[in-house]
Amino acid sequence: MSDSTVIYRQMETPDFPVVFDLLTIIFQDMELPLLKRLSLADIKRITCQAMADPTYRYSKNRCIVAVIDNQIVGVCASYDGAEEPIVDKPFTQALCDLGFDKSLKLFVDRETRPGEYYLDSIVVSSTARGHGVAEGLINATIERVKKEHGHRLDLNVDLQNPHAKAVYTSLGFKDNGHCVISGHQYDHMTRLF
Repeated sequence: MSDSTVIYRQMETPDFPVVFDLLTIIFQDMELPLLKRLSLADIKRITCQAMADPTYRYSKNRCIVAVIDNQIVGVCASYDGAEEPIVDKPFTQALCDLGFDKSLKLFVDRETRPGEYYLDSIVVSSTARGHGVAEGLINATIERVKKEHGHRLDLNVDLQNPHAKAVYTSLGFKDNGHCVISGHQYDHMTRLF
């Protein structure tokens, strides 16, 4: 793998199922309550339909993928924190369209703060970890934020994931408080640029 070139690009429609499969790693780590209410196959159908809406938290314009040898090996999703109230409306619409209870939520807790550009999710496949893919995804996201939105990127990192926190710290993120998401304790981190 060390000889393979990593390409960072915007997510495309055919990528939706693979990106969902990667995001499932995060959903399971977070122990999201919806995972106990619906099958993973149903959540995938709902999420992939919602991904087609540009306002969704995991839409094409919010996700950057890492590709090695024509295989997606990582994804980073981010959005302007001011948009948090609307980023899950497409998920609710997909629930309705597919005949599910519209009161179901994938995420129930607020994650962002005013004035932030928020790195919602980042995940790299187990086969590509340790090769700088996460760093490349974060750097690609920072470049996008600089061009479009400003001077900072914020994220939350689970206290049970010290390796991820070390990566974020090495990339210039600093502690900026704490929060609870889906019953887990998180450090809130900020990188100014």
